Amino acid sequence: MAMTNTSAATLIVPQLLKRGNYKSWSIFMEDHLISQELWDGIIVPFGPEQQLFSESEQRKRNAAALNAIKISCEPESFVRIKYTRSAKDALDMLAKMHKIEPETD
Repeated sequence: MAMTNTSAATLIVPQLLKRGNYKSWSIFMEDHLISQELWDGIIVPFGPEQQLFSESEQRKRNAAALNAIKISCEPESFVRIKYTRSAKDALDMLAKMHKIEPETD
C-alpha cells in the first residue's frame, strides 16, 4: 500500500500561513485550537477563579498550541516567532505582522 506524503500542518490548516492568507489561516487555527481544547486558558486566559489546570498541565497545553501554530507557518512567518514560548504571544505577533496585508486567497 502506498503512503501519501501528508505533513502534520495540513492536518491542522489547509494551507501554511504566508503573505495574503492570514485571515483564513487564523480562522482555521482558532477552530483547531478550540477543537483540541487549547483555546480557553491559553489564548483566552482563565480568570483566577477559573484555573482548571495545574501549572504543569498549562505548560503542556501551551506547548501543544504553540507547536500547532509554529508548524502551520511558512518560514517567513516562523522565523518571527521561533523563540516565542507563549502560544498567545505567537498569535499576537503573527496578527501584528500580517494585519496590513490584503487577503489574496
